Amino acid sequence: MIEVSDELWGLVASLLDLACDRFAAGESNPIVMLVVESGQTHIIYVEDIQGNVTPQLVDNARHVVSEGFGKLARLYAVAFDGYLTTDGERSDAAFVEAGERGQPEAVVFAQRYRVKKRSGKVERVKRPLLVEATNQLLR
Repeated sequence: MIEVSDELWGLVASLLDLACDRFAAGESNPIVMLVVESGQTHIIYVEDIQGNVTPQLVDNARHVVSEGFGKLARLYAVAFDGYLTTDGERSDAAFVEAGERGQPEAVVFAQRYRVKKRSGKVERVKRPLLVEATNQLLR
């Protein structure tokens, strides 16, 4: 069973909110959040200089964690835009991969969202879902 600390869940929830708002507004670049030893949180927006949004950017965001600034982090989260299919229905979703130094695995959560047609406001669809466990990026 995957255990998620309250602190890690707080980071995941914050990034899911930020990511849903940005992704629904058309900003699809990955976002990295890191919490360092002092407790300070840092946000890094991973963008291509030409403005291209490619799957490679998600790998680059993970690299920022595993080989770059993440070396200073206790907790990390990487958000990326995608689609989640549940019960045969495909939805826009913000995905957040998150981990905590010292834990054997990281987790991936997804928050489905949609933009209301009349108001243009972002609406979260149900609660975030735990999608899977994955490799931990903090060593």
